[in-house]
Amino acid sequence: MMTSRLLSQDSVSNKYKEVAQVLIDCSAAFLTVAGGKVSQIDSDSAGLNPAWRNAVVETVCGVFWEDGASSTEIVGAIDQLKGWIKTMYDLTPNDGAYFNEASLFEINWKETFFGSHYSTLKNIKNKYDPYKLFVVAEGVGSDDWNKQLTCRV
Repeated sequence: MMTSRLLSQDSVSNKYKEVAQVLIDCSAAFLTVAGGKVSQIDSDSAGLNPAWRNAVVETVCGVFWEDGASSTEIVGAIDQLKGWIKTMYDLTPNDGAYFNEASLFEINWKETFFGSHYSTLKNIKNKYDPYKLFVVAEGVGSDDWNKQLTCRV
């Protein structure tokens, strides 16, 4: 189970000690898939989370458990992941996360995954899926469904 965070230059520069400690604690992987030409494109030219345009690095943290792990061990690992997510969100509230490498436990998932584009994306989804048939956990329009995605709210 994993989580990711797109870190802006501001977050890396202004809170480097706190951010570094979380990343050390979670043995984060660092992916340099941000910055460069990506940062030079108008963030409103595509549905991509604008946090990608401001990111200098993407970090990925994960928790694992052995086959046959007890429910206590699994819950403990998940709680550890939730702690990292909360700490990183508190430290970097204006940054985001990559939806394909994210966690179902993200705080403020609409902003974290889609940024300022969420309302536009939802309008597009409503146009092409007026019956709200296509849904994915914490995806655009999933807020119209219950958490289990079994019925609309």
